[in-house]
Amino acid sequence: MKMMKKQRLKSDECFGLLGANGAGKTTTFDILTGQSFATSGTARIGKQDVTKQICIGYCPQFDALLSDLTGRESLEVFIWQRRKISVGLAMLAPTRVIILDEPTAGIDPKARREIWKALSVIRDSSETAILLTSHSMDECEALCSRIAILHRGRMVAIGTSQQLKSRFGNSYTISMVAPGVDTRDAVIDAVKVAFPRAVLKTPKGSLTLSLKWEIPKSKSDRWSSLFRDIQTLATSLGVVDFCVTQSSLEETFLRLSRDSEIDDTESSSSR
Repeated sequence: MKMMKKQRLKSDECFGLLGANGAGKTTTFDILTGQSFATSGTARIGKQDVTKQICIGYCPQFDALLSDLTGRESLEVFIWQRRKISVGLAMLAPTRVIILDEPTAGIDPKARREIWKALSVIRDSSETAILLTSHSMDECEALCSRIAILHRGRMVAIGTSQQLKSRFGNSYTISMVAPGVDTRDAVIDAVKVAFPRAVLKTPKGSLTLSLKWEIPKSKSDRWSSLFRDIQTLATSLGVVDFCVTQSSLEETFLRLSRDSEIDDTESSSSR
């Protein structure tokens, strides 16, 4: 693991770690919870080194519960129930730090929302810091005050969800609903003229009225100007509905991971 020189997890915030399998998320948690030791550097919770005995709320990636149950009893307790118990125990711990490793993995949507609500209350109404990993971008956007993206043991980006999307997102998406089949091609042609860089993502031969384009992002782009231009065009074409969105957190994450992989390959080749 090669982390940034100094990172501080603030009280009353939820900090998310995003990364592909093997990026170092669980290793980070193993060090913070004393299950592994760092070969260099230090990590502290409060003013105490993590190598000392510290009270934390911890939900591991795999449930370490109910190992003494019989086979029949284990079958009566579903996996998602065990997961909820693990998360609940972590939240009940009398501590200033809660560490959650993929807390809602395998949990149904209703229970997931309930857990998100409980964690949001802890984040907003106490001085408890929450550190979590997740493969759910929705979960990170719903809970995390800040997000760090890991690649092969190092942080390649850190910021709020919006900051990451604005800084590292590389495209905008335009969606329009054409007023009719007979005007569909006219809408496609008009968008191409107004935005030469736009790439049509909807199959041109299909009959759907819902159209989608992707516009590569450039440094000169201004969100307000882009939206105003698209709104003017949509009005002139009689478009039923339209929207403009920037790259999603998932798209941003995939781009950063891909770029970091390319950088690693080039660095290895130049040695």
